[in-house]
Amino acid sequence: MNYAELRARIASLPDVAPSFVPCVIEWAADGRPNPTLLSLVPHPDGTVTATRGDLREKTEPVRDAHGDVIVFTDESAACEWAWTDVHESWGSRPQYSEEQQRAAAASGDAQRRRRATRLREWEDPHPRDGIHP
Repeated sequence: MNYAELRARIASLPDVAPSFVPCVIEWAADGRPNPTLLSLVPHPDGTVTATRGDLREKTEPVRDAHGDVIVFTDESAACEWAWTDVHESWGSRPQYSEEQQRAAAASGDAQRRRRATRLREWEDPHPRDGIHP
């Protein structure tokens, strides 16, 4: 698989808009990875390494169980690994109990109430409560 095929596969995953694909994977041809979820970094000898990013500013090389940077033999091997990594993580969805779902919904409702209150305060910073003329 080459990089273009990898991008197409990622774009076909559930809940992935084409505009989000560059946040998931990039080919860092200049050797400087961006903080995308995964960056594949080609090297002059034809090998490829990968980094994981935080979608902000940090990137860390992908390492094996011994702490060594994983070096892929070529683009195809790197893309196959990246597809497996993304596909496995994208396909797993956490399962929540009904109680956990109710608690999460209640928390969301409370957050929305606080936000609505704050927005009303910002609209009228001096409410007519008798204190402010």
